[in-house]
Amino acid sequence: MEKRTLSLVTVLLLAAAVQAEEEKNITLPKPFGIGIGPAYIGGRDTDEEGTELSLKIYQQYIMFKRLSSMNLQEDEQYYSRWTGKGECIGACPQYSHCKKGICVCKPEDSRIQVYGRCFSNSTAYFVGDKEKYRKPTPPARPEWCFCEKKNGGRDVCPENRRREECQVVTYPNNFDHNTQYCMGGDHSHCLGKDINMFCSSNQVQDQTTGQVKNLCQCRKDMKFDTKNMECRIRIDVDCTYENKEKEGDLTWILKGRDEPKKEYTLAEIKTAFCNLIDAESAEYNAHIVGEFTYSILGLSIGGFIAVCCITCVTACCCCKCCEKVKAKIRALDPRNAMRDAGMGPGTQMAALGAVAAGEYMENRNDKQDEARVAAMQGQSMGMPGGAPPGYAPVPEGYPDQGAGYPQDQRGGYGGQEGKCQHWERGSN
Repeated sequence: MEKRTLSLVTVLLLAAAVQAEEEKNITLPKPFGIGIGPAYIGGRDTDEEGTELSLKIYQQYIMFKRLSSMNLQEDEQYYSRWTGKGECIGACPQYSHCKKGICVCKPEDSRIQVYGRCFSNSTAYFVGDKEKYRKPTPPARPEWCFCEKKNGGRDVCPENRRREECQVVTYPNNFDHNTQYCMGGDHSHCLGKDINMFCSSNQVQDQTTGQVKNLCQCRKDMKFDTKNMECRIRIDVDCTYENKEKEGDLTWILKGRDEPKKEYTLAEIKTAFCNLIDAESAEYNAHIVGEFTYSILGLSIGGFIAVCCITCVTACCCCKCCEKVKAKIRALDPRNAMRDAGMGPGTQMAALGAVAAGEYMENRNDKQDEARVAAMQGQSMGMPGGAPPGYAPVPEGYPDQGAGYPQDQRGGYGGQEGKCQHWERGSN
């Protein structure tokens, strides 16, 4: 079972790694440059670094228009007033700030742009048609439309189901950026549609009310991208038929690092600009944001499942290890071993008695061994303080050999001396 679980986890991790590698190796089409027509840049498609690159390309585009004499006096005044100072008409809404006259979402607040508005990274996955088509929140239905159910809860009363007031209001999936009206100077209304919309001075007649109203429109050099459903920078230069050339003086001028020293033709300026942005297209693609994925604690679904599997396997291994240790500790108690072996109470008592007797005998033998060792080390119980220095210790436990032969107190061998005296008397 454990081997199967480990194999399953390994397969899941390998599958996630292969999928990540395949996504990394996807080749994106060139976004702009040689062979490409006018293009949108920035917005929802790019991450933080990609947004900064888009703003740099935007600066190069302004220089291109300036060299091509495409800018009018009012254009230069706009760039000086707003773009050059990093300010935006109508300011920027919450979770966004102004850069180069354009509102961008704040990455430091974990915000990303979706459908022209800033959402948190954790909720971007759930953004749907309501936000895409800027649908208003449906009005609440009157309380009198509902009846209490017997099993709890409530529903529209049968007699009210056909009444218009009790119907759920729905809105079509449609957003016409050309008919977003506003009152003069009401930029906040337009910013609610898109962070790069403002209430312009252009006026048209509202076909529904017949009143003349101002229009919400995208900021300068931006147009509404109906694919991403948001205002984006529009590089309105057709590079379809341009050829690749080496960098020259015009490249440095377009980058803003040098001043023009002569007059250039429109064709030369266009070719240099197309080659410049073509060289930046690969870097731009490296910062393209793909489809949003649902994340849990910053992990994708696959990553979260892999972490859960690894955690479960680790927990199971720990539990199994603890169970084995517990079983070994339990087996150390002879009562548990006998109980597991199916012994009855009488057999268990007899076995325990045998074990106790064996332990008693072992303890007694151990004590006797200790006494012998102590005697050999001079700790004899018969001589206080042990044997004197230089003498061997008196061993204990030897058998008693008896009193031996009696000796005459007068010295010598009593038996032999008596015989000699007796012999002398007899001879006399």
